[in-house]
Amino acid sequence: MYVHIRQSGNSKYVYIVEAYRNKKTGKIQHRTVERVGRYDILLQKDPDFLSKLKADAKNRTKIQKKEKAKISVNEMLNDESISSKIDIDTVYNGFPQYNYANIVLRIIFKDIFKLQYRINYLQQSHYSDTVDEDAPQCFDVFFHRILEKALGKYINKSDRYLYFLCDTYSPYEDLKAYRKYEKMLTEINDDVYFYIFNKMAKKANLPWLQFLPLSLDERFLNDLDISISHSENTGSINFDMIKELIQRKQSNYQLRMLMVLESIIAKAMLEIIKRRLKERLDLDVEIDDIQDALGHALLTPLIDPENADKIMYIKHACPYMGLINNILRVFELTPLQNFQNRSTLLRNLKMRYSSDVEILGQMVFNTYLYKNAIV
Repeated sequence: MYVHIRQSGNSKYVYIVEAYRNKKTGKIQHRTVERVGRYDILLQKDPDFLSKLKADAKNRTKIQKKEKAKISVNEMLNDESISSKIDIDTVYNGFPQYNYANIVLRIIFKDIFKLQYRINYLQQSHYSDTVDEDAPQCFDVFFHRILEKALGKYINKSDRYLYFLCDTYSPYEDLKAYRKYEKMLTEINDDVYFYIFNKMAKKANLPWLQFLPLSLDERFLNDLDISISHSENTGSINFDMIKELIQRKQSNYQLRMLMVLESIIAKAMLEIIKRRLKERLDLDVEIDDIQDALGHALLTPLIDPENADKIMYIKHACPYMGLINNILRVFELTPLQNFQNRSTLLRNLKMRYSSDVEILGQMVFNTYLYKNAIV
């Protein structure tokens, strides 16, 4: 929320206004929360009213954010409670869906940006007390947050039926792990920024990134990540929109920096895919289409009720299948067949696992494996 002064006729009026996102269009809009009164009358009553009003608006925003965060966590905990009541012994649960776009994004994260190595190195060197082999790893939690931003409209955190191939992604478990790593991630944020920006500027063909660390401040950060995700011109950053949206400083600068970094890395990943399609296949593809293709890269495991060792993987048909296959090709992977076993799947995606449990995840494997088969 912020204080806004409008001119109407010969008088000025003071309002408290807040920004919100239109759920249908995804654009930022503004609405009036409170009409405070005429500027001259308020000034006459209290010469310092404006600074007091701004402080009050800032405090309202803090309270509102805390309430929203509390509601979000409670909803997720409730979802976890509900999902735990699923009867895992039934043969009627159906089969889950797996997205395999994470394989491509993981290649960029690990092999091109080398972020997995960097974060792991910083954790081992300076935050060894957070290392726990039995818990989600810090670089995995960070990657999952980027994954959520890259495929945001295709990831519903309360959806328990969409998983990622060969990945431990779980909104509930990641939320708990993020709380553990949040302090570390915010403290190493500057290191990761300067480590990654030069790589991204060259690899993703985004030259403005080389100069971005020099211009980052609290005002600039207010809605940079929103602009990256929702700018009408997805090939560039809409700085005019950012300036218009910035009305106040952020109360938690480091945390905001981390959120912006995640959005920028997600944006750069999509730009790298776009660039490779152009360079290797001479295809001009819009970022939105790439995002849609990645969101539709789905398969379903067909588990034999009599023999869990005979799992087949069925690829979902969709309008973006040609683009999905080309994205896999430019990263030197082989498009999936419509119907394949484990060895073919692993060979096409160049992954090394010895069992279906490692591909599907133990929890999902246990949930959907037929225990009381009806034959």
